[in-house]
Amino acid sequence: MNIVTQDLMSWNIVDIIGIKSAAIGIELKNFLGLSQHWNNYISLNYRKDKLWSFHGGYEYRNIASSQVSLNLDYNYDPFVKGLEFYVGRKFYSSQTKWAGYLFANLYKQSAKENNFLASAVPTNVLFNAQALWFARAYSLPFIKMRKDPNMTYKFIISAKFNRLQYLARPFTRTADNAQSFINGHSFLVGVGFARWDYFAEQNVNELVATEFFTKGFNSSFLCGLANDEEVGNRYYTAFVGTYAYKIPNFGYFALRGKWGTYIKNEKAQNQVLNTSLLFYSNIINFGKKIFFRQFVRANFNQGWNFAANQDLFLNDQNGGVRGIFLNLLRGERTFSVSIEPNFYAKFKVVGFSGSVFAFADIAMAGSGEGKYFNKLIQGYGLGLRVRNLGLGIDYFDLTFAYYPNLNEAKQKNWNVLGNFSNSRKIGNYSGTLYDSKTMIFQNAPIDDADI
Repeated sequence: MNIVTQDLMSWNIVDIIGIKSAAIGIELKNFLGLSQHWNNYISLNYRKDKLWSFHGGYEYRNIASSQVSLNLDYNYDPFVKGLEFYVGRKFYSSQTKWAGYLFANLYKQSAKENNFLASAVPTNVLFNAQALWFARAYSLPFIKMRKDPNMTYKFIISAKFNRLQYLARPFTRTADNAQSFINGHSFLVGVGFARWDYFAEQNVNELVATEFFTKGFNSSFLCGLANDEEVGNRYYTAFVGTYAYKIPNFGYFALRGKWGTYIKNEKAQNQVLNTSLLFYSNIINFGKKIFFRQFVRANFNQGWNFAANQDLFLNDQNGGVRGIFLNLLRGERTFSVSIEPNFYAKFKVVGFSGSVFAFADIAMAGSGEGKYFNKLIQGYGLGLRVRNLGLGIDYFDLTFAYYPNLNEAKQKNWNVLGNFSNSRKIGNYSGTLYDSKTMIFQNAPIDDADI
């Protein structure tokens, strides 16, 4: 293992040719001899209505050896203008006692593109969001296991505040529910029991890099108050449990269950039962130059007592068919499954590590007492993942997807996707008070895996 340290400032010109745009920019690393990073990019985009964009950011990691980091990101283009701020500290080791963050943003959005091939959808909104999260962990040394006496168990208490406010908007919701701009806020508290131990493995999602996967049983209980301008104040409560295990000579799986509901006037609303399964196989070698892994991801949601306009929905961002960003699947129940075989190369090509994969994504939704699922969307395709640290490419994913029998005017029956992170990766899937700065406001019960 080689460990490289740097105590002098460096700069470099970065050029990126991607699936959506070509960009050039400047990066300053180790600014003023400290762990600071500053970058600015100008992009030429492959679409007439958004020909150019400017974006950049500033990051200061581990300020004064406190493990607290600060980020400032900004964007300016014909569609979106704004900035966001984040300062926070993660649970960075098993000895960490506290973590938390403060997040805020301000954006003006004139249009959005569901994907780079689709036509822009006018929005004309000005909004800001804030989130404040804090968690405290307490060791439970009296819990021991015979097979693993050094295991660390934690009892965690946490609180989180979310707020989303539209300062300007053309409407609150469209007739077809395709767009909504609803003001809301929530305050949640949680208690959790977590096993702070992980399986460590390479070449799962990130190519060569070591990744950590949840182990054992974790659980949490959440409650609080949520408000949005359509339904007013409601209480919220949820139970979350996960179990993850590595089967010898087979692979890793993580099973998660969650039940959550709002309560108003002593009546339950928007109840959702969620179960999901994540699996990846052990490495299977094909000769001396190639090895293989199989991935399976499945997710089922069943809802009850939904108010009008407040269905569950599936798209690319919440476990649906990759490349389908529109809310084409809506209902009180949803199901999705993804099967993805991956072939990894043990060798490098011009400094690139890589893998190729195929996938089959199937997603369904249904409502009412008739047919359990009354709408189906399928996606099939191929992809390439590469990494080249010598060129500054930590990860790049290029995917082609085809959607048979889609028949939707707003979505082509094929798509080409490019990402600098694996959107389908199996992450820290414990559901017990781990932090994230992602802002999620949905009509279904609050997504609280990060409280």
